[in-house]
Order: sequence, then structure tokens, then C-alpha cells
Amino acid sequence: MTIRPKTLALLAGLSICVLANPAQAQQIFGEAFYADYSDDRGERAELLLSSKFDLGAADLVVEGRAGRREYGNDVSFDGSSARANLWIDWNDVLATRTILGVSSDDPVYANRRIGQEVLLRPGGGLVLTAGLRHLEYFGDVGVTSYWGGPAFYFDGGFVRYTYTRYDIDDVGETDGHLLTLRIEDRPGSRASTQVWAGTGSSLAEDDFFVGPVIEGDQTGVAIRRVQPVSDTVDLLLGAEYRDYSTDLGDWNRTGVRVGLRVNF
Repeated sequence: MTIRPKTLALLAGLSICVLANPAQAQQIFGEAFYADYSDDRGERAELLLSSKFDLGAADLVVEGRAGRREYGNDVSFDGSSARANLWIDWNDVLATRTILGVSSDDPVYANRRIGQEVLLRPGGGLVLTAGLRHLEYFGDVGVTSYWGGPAFYFDGGFVRYTYTRYDIDDVGETDGHLLTLRIEDRPGSRASTQVWAGTGSSLAEDDFFVGPVIEGDQTGVAIRRVQPVSDTVDLLLGAEYRDYSTDLGDWNRTGVRVGLRVNF
């Protein structure tokens, strides 16, 4: 699978914004992702470039993506996306995250996204999160999601549970559960292993389906390893598996990713 030059050109343009002022960047991150779908349902490829900026009491992450989705019926789409996440620490207890994103009008990415998340840190390593997000997908399909849950941070990692409720046009309400665990090789180390495990009745994701909105269930697991290779550079390796069961059939998706992160 090859991402077309036009899409790569869009990513290059987004990269200019992402890398506009590397002198102020805390991190620069690049990643390649590939996924294969069973039952002749196609492939997905993606390139990602992002930068994290220190704004004092806030952190800004800006990213550009370019992707290609090929379907098993000889239908394919190229797309590009620009996103920004702004984290603000208001005090020792309250923090917020603002989510914004736009993309080309195709099924590769959610075309529009806007959201707000609130984090409360009452102490003892406990963090409580609640958020609201609205996405517009290809075909004018809107998805509004609400999520919340606790996280517990301990010396050398964290464990987090997130419950998400979705309201999807022409489908109604669905939900999802996600458990996340990260363990550092030693407390404070950049080297870590992170695992995600999720299940739910929502198929809302970046890779939306061509044709009518369908109902079904999905389960998935993902793992990511962060391995420092120098004083400033980390290698990231990841794999994921998702299983879908829908009114239109059952299939799965297997994905791999590799990335490099430069820390300043």
C-alpha cells in the first residue's frame, strides 16, 4: 500500500506548522502505522508527525496525519488531518484538555472534532476525568461522546479505566469500556510498556465505514513499547488487534506501528 504524493504533500504542509518553531518544542514525534483487515476488507496506512510545546502552565501538542484506506471492493481514499490538544494546569487540583481537529472530507479520518476534558487530582495518586467530544464523519454522520473514569498513578506507572457513552446518528446510544496500564522499567525512566484492552457496542473510530452506518460490537487489545536508544531519542513499537461483530458480518483488524520520538 502506498500513500499518494498528493496526500504526502498535504502532510508536508502540515509538518511546516508542526515544526514551525522547534526551538520551543519539548518533543518531536514521527510514526508509521499499517493495519490489515480480514475477509478481504482492505488495508489502512498512516503517517503521523507531531510536536509538543511547553507554554508554561500549558502544553500544546500539534500534529499532522496523512493516510490511505483501501477497501476490498477496489475502493480507496486518501486523507489528511490536522489536530491540536491544549493541556492547561489551572492549579494542583484542576487541569483541562481542549481538543480540536479538521481533516479532508473522506472516510480516512473524522472530518471535524471538538472536545473538552476536565481532570481533577484530589491527591494520593488519584485522577478523575470527565469529557465531552463531538465528531463529524464522512457522509455527515455525527457522533457525540461522553466519557469519564478514574486513574491511579503510582511510583513507576498508572492504571486507568474509562467508560464512554456514544450518541451516533441513525444508530442511537452505544458504549465502550477501556482499561489502560503503563509500567516504567524503573520509576522516572523513559522506557515503558503500555497495554490497552477495550470492549463495547460502538464502532465509532477514525476509520469509518463506507456506506450506511452499521451496528455491532468490538473488542480490542493493543501494546506499545517505548525504548530509549540514546539520551534524547526513543524508539516506539506497537501492535494491536480488534475484533468486530456486526449485522453485516464478522471480521478483525491487525495493526503494527513504529515511531521515533526526540526529547529536548
